[in-house]
Amino acid sequence: MLLSILHHLNLQLGYERTKEIFNQILKEIPVVIVEFALKEEKVDLSWKELLQDDPLDMIENKEEYNIVKMGEYPTHLSDVKRPMYAISKNHLVVNNKIYPVEDTFFQAYKYSKSSAYKIFYRSEDYFIKQISLLENQFAQDTIKNQFFSAIFILSKIQALNLNLPKLIDYEIKGKTAYIVTTRIKGKLVSDLLVTLSINQKIIIINYLLETLKALKNAGLYHNDVRPWNVMFDIDTNEATLFDFGLSSIYETENTLISFSWMVHALISEKIIIHPNPILNKADFKGLTIPYEFIDFLKKISSDETKSLEDLGKIIQKD
Repeated sequence: MLLSILHHLNLQLGYERTKEIFNQILKEIPVVIVEFALKEEKVDLSWKELLQDDPLDMIENKEEYNIVKMGEYPTHLSDVKRPMYAISKNHLVVNNKIYPVEDTFFQAYKYSKSSAYKIFYRSEDYFIKQISLLENQFAQDTIKNQFFSAIFILSKIQALNLNLPKLIDYEIKGKTAYIVTTRIKGKLVSDLLVTLSINQKIIIINYLLETLKALKNAGLYHNDVRPWNVMFDIDTNEATLFDFGLSSIYETENTLISFSWMVHALISEKIIIHPNPILNKADFKGLTIPYEFIDFLKKISSDETKSLEDLGKIIQKD
């Protein structure tokens, strides 16, 4: 992370030498987060005259990198906000294998906060999650435990013949961990709530019921069933549960309760964000439920082969 430093190096070493050092850093480090000072800043300082009109001109062979603008941030020097970029190579090396990168992003879904300690990469066939192991020992141990638990669960589900992401590769390299899985086609259910048809919503519910049942029967729990952790491909009408970062052999979050919130989101077309793990069932009182949903939920609630126990409790009848 290079914050408020390049323009000072310009002054000390000159532009060409600073550019050389910067590009060497870009070649050696998978993702560089950099803040650029701007010529239009209203400051009377000697480094300002050495700045380029376009700060990105400092990058050689731009076509070899993914350049993502993370935002613009104020400084104590002027009212002009400085841009911050994440610059990454168009490939990653995990476990001595080269994986192409077409897209880099820092926000898992639109309700989440961007985090520099988690970076996501996509290509046509692969999805790569990069996790930085934080300096705090407790946080580092927690992240490592979640990482290895996710690897274990992803390895186990390969034999279940379910529509779930496939584990391709993983590695811990220094203080950075990587998980490579197959890329899932489609969009997040959280982004499709208002456009999905009733039939498509029922497909998603049926898929989750069968998948969560199969996982439970195998002694595995996802523990993070959310609309932003389910993909839906509108072309094939296929749903896929993903993000096994909190998965475990223990049910740390009540599956029925989290499932009830999924149903609530699909019916209400609204998402309620919970800062802590879900504790209470979704309240369906006052919610207009389409008759197709009522018939469907009655059927799966009374079915002896229902996928989750006590499914009838999902709809509060009083």
